[in-house]
Amino acid sequence: MLAPVVAIGVGLAVIWGGWGAEEASLDEAVQRFRDRQASGGAGFLRPAEGVYTYCGTGDEKLSILVAGQHWGPTLPATLLASGEDCWVFSIEFSTNHTQETTYFPNGDGLDEPGGRTFQRFDFGAFAVDEVDTFTCD
Repeated sequence: MLAPVVAIGVGLAVIWGGWGAEEASLDEAVQRFRDRQASGGAGFLRPAEGVYTYCGTGDEKLSILVAGQHWGPTLPATLLASGEDCWVFSIEFSTNHTQETTYFPNGDGLDEPGGRTFQRFDFGAFAVDEVDTFTCD
């Protein structure tokens, strides 16, 4: 009697936690860059536009609903000119998590006027998306 209950519980746990993020695609990041490329020049405190790759791994977990997902090892990052002196750094941790930050040179440093984070958690039968946008004065 206990074996079927345990089997059903394990099956539900696999279904519940088996969905989620995949590794971000470098090829897709390059294509999006080509579609959106502006014509900004590089210089001090302003990197050259392009798609860069970073290496890293991590796990994201929710304290409720026992949901989690992995990211990495390849993290595509795109740098694009935005406006006169600004540039946008966008990094893809996974297909379910991206972070975009705008920077502009100010003297010998950089100001960060804003950004945006997208994150999704899949729960098998449904997914929850969250987009956070921030601005700084």
